[in-house]
Amino acid sequence: MSQYHRLVTPDREIREAEDQIAQQKALVRRRIVQGTPSQGEEDRLGQLERALLRIKEQRLHKRSSELQRKVRDRSR
Repeated sequence: MSQYHRLVTPDREIREAEDQIAQQKALVRRRIVQGTPSQGEEDRLGQLERALLRIKEQRLHKRSSELQRKVRDRSR
């Protein structure tokens, strides 16, 4: 896997998750305006937001691990 692919994929994954959240928020707002039950949509929104948080945490952990590895490699 190329270095470019590894850098682009997480960004794309985050953007797609953010897009899904924006779409779900719009759906929840429409349901509220229409006066129809929206609990299922709100639950889904919460799931999407938690998934995005996990993606970002995993990416941060991976970057931290890569940085630590580079520092170790340079000190040798």
